[in-house]
Amino acid sequence: MAIVLALIVAAMNIGLWWYGNLPRGPEDWHGKVGGYALSVFQRYQSPFKQDYPSDDEIASDLKLLHRYTDHIRTYTMQQNPQLYRLAQKEGLKVMAGAEIDKRLDNNEREIELLIAKARAYPDTITRIIVGNEVLFRNDLTPGQMMAYLDDFRFMLVLTVVSLPLLLLIRKARSAPRTPDGPSEPELVHEV
Repeated sequence: MAIVLALIVAAMNIGLWWYGNLPRGPEDWHGKVGGYALSVFQRYQSPFKQDYPSDDEIASDLKLLHRYTDHIRTYTMQQNPQLYRLAQKEGLKVMAGAEIDKRLDNNEREIELLIAKARAYPDTITRIIVGNEVLFRNDLTPGQMMAYLDDFRFMLVLTVVSLPLLLLIRKARSAPRTPDGPSEPELVHEV
């Protein structure tokens, strides 16, 4: 009788453990996602090899993404400049980024292209980001980055672009103080 009782208790214990460990989670999502960060390079393509996707490849990717979201985010203006035209055709909204780094001539070109594309596609490019991870990578000092942001704001106002301006600098609060740049509170205030 003790063995039967022990088996019943063991079976109940296993049953409760099994029931308590059934997978539970949120319901399946059937709506659209808020947005995707996007690099349109296909497998084995690379800007280092000067191997870029075609318009058809990009359009196919955008069509697929549009089933799941209405918004995409890009990181550079010089690679795949046709993306904005194709996004407009597909009805996607773009948060466009200008890649700012140690290459000063490249930075000027990125900003010029961002402003030109924002003017050309004002209904498609809804937000802009300049210098997303510059301070995190220590590419520029806070003072240099603030100068780029000031120049960009000035050029943007001159072009009369009706665009919400999102200037995002990641890790701004953790930026080290430098003798040639502002202190952390000044940088955060500037942004």
